[in-house]
Amino acid sequence: MAFLSLFLAAVALPGIAATAHADIEFEASGAPTQYTITEGVAKPYTIHSQVYFSKGFPLKPGQMLFTQYDKTPVPMPGDGKRAYAFTGVLGDIAKDGPGPYKQAASLSEVYDHHWVVRDNKQQNFLCPYGPNYVFGIGAESRTSPEKFPNGYGLVVQPGDSWGANIHLLRTDSGKYLKGDDPHTATKECNECYYAPNKGAGCSVEKNGTFQCCGENCYDGSCSCPTTAAAKDVPATTYYLRYEVNYTYDLDAITPISVGIYTTPSCRTFYEVYRNDAQPETLSTTTFNVPVDAEILLMKGHQHTGSLNISLFHNDKLVCTSYPRYGTDPENTPGNEKGYLVHMSDCYNADDHDGQGYKLQAGDTLRLDSWYFVGSDDPRIAPTPGGTHLNVMGYMYTIYKTSGKDFPSPPTGPLPTASCHAGLMRYCGALVGSFADQCLACLTEKKQHILDAGCTMEMAEGACNHMGPAGGMRDGQKRRIVPTVV
Repeated sequence: MAFLSLFLAAVALPGIAATAHADIEFEASGAPTQYTITEGVAKPYTIHSQVYFSKGFPLKPGQMLFTQYDKTPVPMPGDGKRAYAFTGVLGDIAKDGPGPYKQAASLSEVYDHHWVVRDNKQQNFLCPYGPNYVFGIGAESRTSPEKFPNGYGLVVQPGDSWGANIHLLRTDSGKYLKGDDPHTATKECNECYYAPNKGAGCSVEKNGTFQCCGENCYDGSCSCPTTAAAKDVPATTYYLRYEVNYTYDLDAITPISVGIYTTPSCRTFYEVYRNDAQPETLSTTTFNVPVDAEILLMKGHQHTGSLNISLFHNDKLVCTSYPRYGTDPENTPGNEKGYLVHMSDCYNADDHDGQGYKLQAGDTLRLDSWYFVGSDDPRIAPTPGGTHLNVMGYMYTIYKTSGKDFPSPPTGPLPTASCHAGLMRYCGALVGSFADQCLACLTEKKQHILDAGCTMEMAEGACNHMGPAGGMRDGQKRRIVPTVV
């Protein structure tokens, strides 16, 4: 796989000048490379592989970065005249290295909460109103490439526009963070705990939410609490770098769709609480399959403290995605001690002689996400165990349907990615919380909402049916096994 050679451990690549956060741009690094896929496919095809770097994000200790999709346009490969198909992607966070080169940035220095990239037209039919992206993810992304099975690809049309949400927190393992214990301070910064001065949207009531993780601080102005010594530490410039594999040989590719199942109930995030008497806690959600379909790739995404995430078909186990935690006390990138550094594939057609896992209309899928909430969790040491806020239970899914597309839910047409972003930008916390006020906001901000790519039917459906943190208010069977603080 071409992209694996570029991102493991410290990597030297051509430099790009650092800039301020405004007007974020990306640049290709060198010319694309090429290779040919011949095994396991009916017709050979040529893969092109291109590396990109973002402009730099200077961050001082404690600072957080959370970019907007519409302010972070992302270039995609191709000549702009031909359709092509994505076949894989890998990315990580880099920093300036010796001389003109870049090197991988350790998670212990700057935490990669997530980076996700999406086509503005993308819709997540698997989880209405839930997370909606095409590729990318978090701390594990450096060692967990999203490689589509041979012979399959996501077709992209010329002119499609893309944006990125990049979420970074510079912690330096707590060296400059306030608190009695640097590891606790690092955990609370990375997990979006409430603290004063973390942004206008951060309050005690918003503890554990993105509002306490820099969501409204697109310029890096929000910070986890720091000591006086932090003021004298110079900023370090960080970059998102990613490599895209793609092909123009569409006649050799079977088109697929991308979606994300999440638990509980399609939420973007949730929280788990310390319980030494019952230290393994479960979030589970059951989904109905509306059309005949075939799963080609599934990969879990979880956060620190996770045990595993599994998919069940009609209550029969299909597959499990497991985390791996770093063990290197020197915090070598890709093996940082106590950090979740890898998630295994749950299902990949390449491991099943190219065959996908088949589903029939009327079947059920159940997603089980397990976390460990005991006080003593040696896997994540020196990070403290117990309660974890802003955790996730995602199953990134590549699939194709058999003749019929996934239908829109009874709530109406799903918002596109750009529409969803516009709703959150202009009506904010009202979406998913206060339906009447949300609908009133749509009337007041109607032109802005339309300019964001929404129809009013899309927007009204979100106001009426989106639940907390993006989940559905109803329509899904879900359960969180109760735990106590």
